Amino acid sequence: MTNSIDQEKIIFNYIQKHPEYIKIVNGDFFKTKEIQEIYNVTKKFFNQFAETPSVEQTKVLLKESESKITDSLAESIFSFNVFDFDQDWLKSTTEAWIRWCTFNKNLVKAVEFTKTTDVGINNVEDVVNRAVGIIQESNTITFNKDLGSDFFDISSHKSIIENKIPCNFDYINKVSHGGLDPKTLNVYLGGTNVGKSIFLCNDAAGFVMQGKNVVYITCEMSESKVLRRITSNMLNITIEEYEKLTTQPDKLKQKIDDFKMKSFIPLGKLWVKEYPTSSATTIDIENYIRELEETQQFKVDVVLVDYIGILSNYRNPNSENTYMKIKQLAEDLRAIAVRRNVLMFSAMQIGRNAINGTDLNIEDVSESMALIHTCDSVWGIIQDSTMLVNSEYYLKILKIREGEGKGNKFRLKINYDKMKITELVESEIDTNSHLKEDNTQSNTQKNTQSNKEGLSDFWDL
Repeated sequence: MTNSIDQEKIIFNYIQKHPEYIKIVNGDFFKTKEIQEIYNVTKKFFNQFAETPSVEQTKVLLKESESKITDSLAESIFSFNVFDFDQDWLKSTTEAWIRWCTFNKNLVKAVEFTKTTDVGINNVEDVVNRAVGIIQESNTITFNKDLGSDFFDISSHKSIIENKIPCNFDYINKVSHGGLDPKTLNVYLGGTNVGKSIFLCNDAAGFVMQGKNVVYITCEMSESKVLRRITSNMLNITIEEYEKLTTQPDKLKQKIDDFKMKSFIPLGKLWVKEYPTSSATTIDIENYIRELEETQQFKVDVVLVDYIGILSNYRNPNSENTYMKIKQLAEDLRAIAVRRNVLMFSAMQIGRNAINGTDLNIEDVSESMALIHTCDSVWGIIQDSTMLVNSEYYLKILKIREGEGKGNKFRLKINYDKMKITELVESEIDTNSHLKEDNTQSNTQKNTQSNKEGLSDFWDL
């Protein structure tokens, strides 16, 4: 992008009249040295007094800084009247110029980074991810002028209940007063092979059954294995039956079509995307969501990431600081949830020393505290040897930002043949006592039975 001195004068004067751009524009964006110098003086003044200086004030400031710019030259730079131009054109031109200058600066940084970094077979992916991350930061610029909500404007007061997305389990919906909110990050916490992916696949099926459009990001299992689990759950068939149907595409298509026809509500869409372990960044995930929405023409409602611990942190790819890695990944996933207005689910693996088999507590999970601090809700998956034999789980509320019941847990039944999880019992909820934890199984068994199946759908064979 090439700019004449007149173009830079116009943009400079437009920014002077619209100081909301000052915080993201630096003096070196301008190629004309005199405009650079004047802009730096005005930005310093703005940072101190929260307003742009007048022409006369700018002249004084230039003299105080011992600038060689004459009064007449300063006046000539201020001479353009921005109101002589179409304001929509001027706004879009200025914002395009800012985006290009930011991108160009980050591109130079990325090139300098790659030229000054020793690259070998062992670190080439880390270097590439870091360089891409530097460039990607250009996309974080926002020209949003939203001032927030005015308390005294009645239209600002809206119910959040209607925007909630119900979960597969009635207990979660009760303690969260109707379901979980978009723009939140929610995480399952559990040990090795406890079934974190099973929970995420079960959720995918249930959300699609509600008519929600779902994206499942897998960094551990293959796409085909994820599809196998969700299809078995959704069609209420065993894994073995599914394997047979994959060899008979016509029968599988008929099975799926029948399922869609019998659904009470239109089913949502479901897309599964596989990335190699420890290679996908949050940038990759957001770009995929954006591309999917643009090319397939639908709005994503729910994103499930399997799982957060094996993503690549583009901000610090070489860091061995686990706490910082998890903290930044959690922050970035939650930021995607806010920007894209989606309900974000993921999972996190914890070490053996944090599990005693029958219970799980936040204070036991020191390596995951960075995640817990960032998430909106955290659900501990508990399964001891007896529960494994009986195909049962406990799901414990470790954190819930919008709701109640922290410390409580409820029982679930798992059908491994169909990869389907259902509530075995429904725990009583005492909102007045804020659901104090009851660890005795005898009390748990007093609760009533709830049979709820999570289903989902499929579209492209």
